[in-house]
Amino acid sequence: MEESLKQNLNDTIYFKLTERGREYIKELNSTHFVYSKYPLKFHENAEGYCYTELWHFMSIFGGTFYNGCNSPVEMTIYLKNN
Repeated sequence: MEESLKQNLNDTIYFKLTERGREYIKELNSTHFVYSKYPLKFHENAEGYCYTELWHFMSIFGGTFYNGCNSPVEMTIYLKNN
């Protein structure tokens, strides 16, 4: 395990939403029982990257990823150790 990348689920992930990702967030905000009352909002930094905790990212987008999917985020992400 010495050469493994060690991340914590509370670490910050930076990602860029694709058009599909923006549509997906709108869908969740209009249909999800919690997000329809408390909408998801991702803040963007000056470079256009959204950020949140890794566990939150997986919770929101995990089910949208599969082989050949129309990805909700660009393929390059950054992880920041907290």
